Amino acid sequence: MLEFIEELKKEHRSIKNRLLKVKHLGVHTMEGRNALMETKQLLTMHLEKEDRELLKQLLGPFHDEMKKISEFCSEFFAKYAVGGGGIEFFRDFAELYRLLESRIQKEETILFAEYEEFYALPISA
Repeated sequence: MLEFIEELKKEHRSIKNRLLKVKHLGVHTMEGRNALMETKQLLTMHLEKEDRELLKQLLGPFHDEMKKISEFCSEFFAKYAVGGGGIEFFRDFAELYRLLESRIQKEETILFAEYEEFYALPISA
């Protein structure tokens, strides 16, 4: 199970790096929009994997918060899929980054530890 956690952490780093690239390029450019859509694909697959493999077992008090973050991500990518920019984009992007940073921090410090502990327990017959 440690391999799974390391895979998720690697994806976290990749998502953060891609978001920073989008921020640098801006969605007003074709390159920026392409980077945004690539990030959307990676983030969507990542969130689905976490929901399916990790969070369904461990969410508990985090369920509503994690669901809201996933919804905000979907709304953000839908809103900026065809472009956009200006102050509204930077405000929304800052919120997206803040939410993901918070989620990643909680996953890596709380949920991943619980997941590892859960799978380390012997199975009762």
